[in-house]
Amino acid sequence: MSNPTWCYVLEARAALQDSTLSPEQAADRIVSLCRAAVRETPESARQADSTDTPGVETFLDRVWGSLVALAEEDSSCHDRLAYILSEVSSRGQEDWNYWSTPFDWADLPLFGPETREYMNGPFTFDEDGRHISTDNPECMAALSGDPPVDSVASRVGARARLNWLNMNAFLARLWALDVWENAFWGIATMRMSLEPHSMPVYVHTPGISRPSVDLQIEEAAVWICVAGKRMFECREILGPKGNPDWPSNRGSPGSSGGTWDGVDGYHPDRWQHWKDIFRKISQGQWRSNVIDAAKAAIEAMEQIEREAVATQSGAPTRSEKWPAMRAPAPQLRHARAAVLDNDAPEAVVETKVEDEPDAFAFAWYAPKLFGPDSMAFAAGTVGRARGNGHESRVETGLAACAARSERGA
Repeated sequence: MSNPTWCYVLEARAALQDSTLSPEQAADRIVSLCRAAVRETPESARQADSTDTPGVETFLDRVWGSLVALAEEDSSCHDRLAYILSEVSSRGQEDWNYWSTPFDWADLPLFGPETREYMNGPFTFDEDGRHISTDNPECMAALSGDPPVDSVASRVGARARLNWLNMNAFLARLWALDVWENAFWGIATMRMSLEPHSMPVYVHTPGISRPSVDLQIEEAAVWICVAGKRMFECREILGPKGNPDWPSNRGSPGSSGGTWDGVDGYHPDRWQHWKDIFRKISQGQWRSNVIDAAKAAIEAMEQIEREAVATQSGAPTRSEKWPAMRAPAPQLRHARAAVLDNDAPEAVVETKVEDEPDAFAFAWYAPKLFGPDSMAFAAGTVGRARGNGHESRVETGLAACAARSERGA
């Protein structure tokens, strides 16, 4: 990579990590730096017979890699990174090509291939980049959830386990927030990591199964707990069984991983099949972390089902009892439209906040989307964030914005 382009990549990485920047500002910075990197890349860098714009893939490959690495290392930054991606995706089109495809930021170009590389994990490398085999019993024990002991192999296993669960939680979160469509990884995870446990005897498949069976179950539970509602509602078919027009060269990512014999994709009966497997695991002889994960998945699934029944029965939802919407910062703009469409004098929009970036994002977005007369605040005890003159102190709790309609009371 040329030195000028590398400098732009480093600046983009700094923007991702700078919590004093709003997600909107960070997105503007990344897009601006990408354009600069493309301008600085000479036409001579174009490969023979290629129509791809030089510099695009090089820049985004490294920036997306940095974003994914941050998500892998620290779950507290997941929502902020999701907000940044949401903002980047709203930046329109460029007069570029990548992989012989017109460039549109809405597609988050090259983000999918980059995450695919990370999903080949978990990766067990020490701080010097040396691979630690999962055949090492201390590495495997920590990877599976045992408390790490004082050894390099154990510490590597514990870190790989944390990174892997964080990575899956982040990708599920992007789908839950409607930032990035992820039905593929959702069904693929359940097929590979959970459904084999429906078989009378679990069979470990080298090259397909993860090295730790325990970690696989936790991975599946993470997807249910984070993106379960999307999975419950999804009806996408990813294979020929149920979709006769499915291209033969795309494999069958939605096929059965065990005793499921229905469609190659999402289905209400398959959802119940997953719950049955989790229930079986929760009553089995597993590590406590695996049993806890299975129980958490069952609880999340039952809560999703109860909410679906309440909606179908016409029972008043919380938003009908009180004009409120639980929404992460990227979705606040929809709340503003709802206030105006309903001709309501005011509404309350609330979102769970767990750390300073969350509070900052909320405080920043609320006045921009609802107008200068809106009020943004957060309940909590630790941390401080400012945005457009609004200050929030927060550790955990609810951030809320009272938004006055432009039409008046």
